[in-house]
Amino acid sequence: LKNLDRIDELLPLVRARMAAMMQDGATGTLSVKVPFSDGGVRRVFLAEETTLQIGREDKACGCFNKLIKHGEKHLFDHCRIDYFAVSLPDLAIWEDDLDKRNRIHCNYVMGLGCLGLREMGKAIDFLDKVRELDINHQGGQIHRNLCAV
Repeated sequence: LKNLDRIDELLPLVRARMAAMMQDGATGTLSVKVPFSDGGVRRVFLAEETTLQIGREDKACGCFNKLIKHGEKHLFDHCRIDYFAVSLPDLAIWEDDLDKRNRIHCNYVMGLGCLGLREMGKAIDFLDKVRELDINHQGGQIHRNLCAV
């Protein structure tokens, strides 16, 4: 899964996990471990894509809407470093623009929410904004390419 380029590649894994659960007589929600290193937002997106694929559209759409609302709420937040932290993050060493990082993150989160809701035009706009602000943002690149498929 490290080089997942298309959501469709996740479906066989989901189906196999569902079949195993059904054979065992398990009930409840499907738990999927996704070993990605680029953050929790992508994990949430993929988990909700899985939820969508197993027919729980209401739950998945609710989560996608929460992603969009979170991005909208925090897009214009002014960010600063809390110097009372136990150790300083890399941002303090490299003097990164925290407000820019926040805008990148919020646009990425909103892009994932729109992608999940299949609002491709909006998803493309948000993910293009991520590319504009940080051309090297891996999640932005991968998910923007999903929109083109």
